[in-house]
Amino acid sequence: MEKKDITVLIIEDDDSPAGVFRTVVDRLGFKTELAMTEKEGIDLILKKPEIVLSDTYCNGLPYGPNIVKKARSLGHKPRIIANSGDSKGQDEWKSLEPDYFFRKPVEIAELRNALNDLYETIKKERESKA
Repeated sequence: MEKKDITVLIIEDDDSPAGVFRTVVDRLGFKTELAMTEKEGIDLILKKPEIVLSDTYCNGLPYGPNIVKKARSLGHKPRIIANSGDSKGQDEWKSLEPDYFFRKPVEIAELRNALNDLYETIKKERESKA
């Protein structure tokens, strides 16, 4: 299995961090999907991405957690890298137990490490099922 076999869904309504996140994910070799609205996020979560990299609030509403809840209600449990610009955002994610939570601005090295760690975890899980 290679990183290109893993899809990372980025949920972010701000162009600047969305572009940075997409660049990091692309450079690491993952397949990338970007949702900038709740509707796009729900449409893309139905494709069952392995990793969700999500802001907490999009347009002032907790779209990121809501989209992950939708995925789980459908039986899909993606790995989660959550981020938020404030501590209130972290509270929105608590019940969902994200694999990683970062406060904005997200350090690129930390994001790379989290993505690489989740790749290794997913790879081991798939190998154990084979």
